Amino acid sequence: MKKIVIWVLAVAGGLIALLVAAVIILPRFVDVESYLPEIEKKVAEATGRPFSLGRDFDVSVFPWVGVSFRNLQLGNPEKYGGGDFITIDSFEARVKLLPLLSRKIEINTFVLDGPQIQFIKEADGHNNWTFASEGASEEKSGSAGNEEAAQGQKDDSRDFSLSSLDVGEFAVTNGRFTYVDKGSEQTSVVDGITFRLQDISLESPVALLFAAQVDGKPVSIEGTLGPIGRVPGQGTVKIDMTVNILEQLAARFEGEVVDPASRRQFNMNMTVENFSPRLLFEALERPFPVKTSDPAALNKIGLVFHVQGDMESISLQNSQIIIDDSKLVVDATVKDFAKPDVAFSLALDSINLDRYLPLPDETEETEEGAVAADKGSAAQTPGSTSQGRPAVSESAASGQQIDYEPLRRLILDGEIKVAELIAHGARVNNILVKVTGNDGVFDLNPFQAELYEGKAEVVGSLNVQKDNPVGNIALQAENIMVGPLLQDSVDKDVIEGNMNGSADISFIGDTAGEIKQSLNGSGSLNFFDGALVGVDLAEMGRSLAAGMGYEKPSQKPQTDFAELRVPFAVVNGLFEILDATLLSPLLRVNAAGTADLVTEKLDVKVRSKIVGTLKGQGDSIERSGLAVPIRVEGTFAEPEYSADLRDVASREALEEALK
Repeated sequence: MKKIVIWVLAVAGGLIALLVAAVIILPRFVDVESYLPEIEKKVAEATGRPFSLGRDFDVSVFPWVGVSFRNLQLGNPEKYGGGDFITIDSFEARVKLLPLLSRKIEINTFVLDGPQIQFIKEADGHNNWTFASEGASEEKSGSAGNEEAAQGQKDDSRDFSLSSLDVGEFAVTNGRFTYVDKGSEQTSVVDGITFRLQDISLESPVALLFAAQVDGKPVSIEGTLGPIGRVPGQGTVKIDMTVNILEQLAARFEGEVVDPASRRQFNMNMTVENFSPRLLFEALERPFPVKTSDPAALNKIGLVFHVQGDMESISLQNSQIIIDDSKLVVDATVKDFAKPDVAFSLALDSINLDRYLPLPDETEETEEGAVAADKGSAAQTPGSTSQGRPAVSESAASGQQIDYEPLRRLILDGEIKVAELIAHGARVNNILVKVTGNDGVFDLNPFQAELYEGKAEVVGSLNVQKDNPVGNIALQAENIMVGPLLQDSVDKDVIEGNMNGSADISFIGDTAGEIKQSLNGSGSLNFFDGALVGVDLAEMGRSLAAGMGYEKPSQKPQTDFAELRVPFAVVNGLFEILDATLLSPLLRVNAAGTADLVTEKLDVKVRSKIVGTLKGQGDSIERSGLAVPIRVEGTFAEPEYSADLRDVASREALEEALK
């Protein structure tokens, strides 16, 4: 028995001696650098590019498994001008050998210094980072057969666990990344790249630092991640990171991810401190992409987001967006990303939209150009009607056909509240919007607002189940002071008084032209205790009847009224005034005609009677008096007034025949 033990010990001692010789003595006598030419040749053949490892290459086995080298170079193909695609000044990595047997990882050093990568994109779209692989087709054909085995390996990897992890130094320093786009003749450089991990272990958070200069501008990410746990991808991983961009924008991400390899649940808080987008673009030496009427607009943005979810849903809770002097509170949930089920609530305290619109002169130029283009296209369109209106058709749409399939899959339930809003000068308060949608049908019920001492409510729907949308709108307005509204919104002083109104309109199409031409419906506008500003109908009738023409007086004229009723119908975009009536002391007015919403042309006949009573509102007795017909033609922007002599002649002939 004693001899057996001695024999076993002798064999074990021999094996240990052999192992020591293999890991310590052999590397000292084996010339590793003699194999470098063959390694470089194989890499060059595989990549189709020149490759060099330098000659300062070292390999160690015990007690640390280590590799170090200097001056690695991987070149570009000749068609990209040669030069280097990747260079590395030095690399050193050392891992302790024996602890690996017990699933312990001890890394003494992992340092990559001076890596440089240059990406080049040619004008024809080809690039230098795409590698041709001769074995790609074989790998692709064999991938299906190995899918089951790969899946098995993936499942097995989830059982992988570590006993411990201890890393002394992990760093990438002095890196540089260059991107050259020859098509746009632009070059971007990210240099001074530093990436460090500290305090790396399984049981404590890992400190992370990333810093770089993007085109000479500083960017950094700093914080902690983890602990990652003994089984990577399982358990709770905490995140606390701060991002700084150009010393102008600072954002913090704080929260946790649960089971990132499987469940992927997350609960994160994101805070972006108030910053100026204008100063950010100025620091980037880029023009600000948005032109606003107010040069001080978009000078302060801040975000506070509370986000949580998993692979099936995501939600925002009590999140806030600061835009200059406005604060928007957001709550939203999205479920089932394949068929999104979206619920949201938005609450905005106040905003002046006019501050964010383009400059007035640019808007006017754009609108004038668009009007001219529309008129030109209308005149040249073969499918125009006899009235010069372009025919309604799907081909009239100027852009690519809109794909409504995403909207058909959408389920929507939302609410928007705005305490105060200014748009095109008009002030609106206490806005409430509720919108729901399912299977391509969206309902707006209601859209309520308070404006100019009155209120308005809109109920509508939009159906996109087919490629040509169908919509309808029902409007109710009550006791709105129309004079200040028009003065603020369009800077026009044309009518004063309080207004009640109602309308029920339908439309088809998804372009402005199609919608205008397909408008159909009816309604009524009722004004009371007001005046038509800029026109004296009585004086106009006298002047035109006398053949003197009509010239606006130097002083601003007006026609006072007790009541003005304008019932209307809309037929294929043609606004028809059915029988408008104006009741005023000493004056009665009737009007009928059309206003074409597509061509913006007017054709309205106005009859006024000077009567012998001061009674206005509520006077239903037929009054006799001087009837003077007035023709209103021209366009919305430039109406033209004239006496309807044909109507006068026919009326005089009829009166003569009745004598």
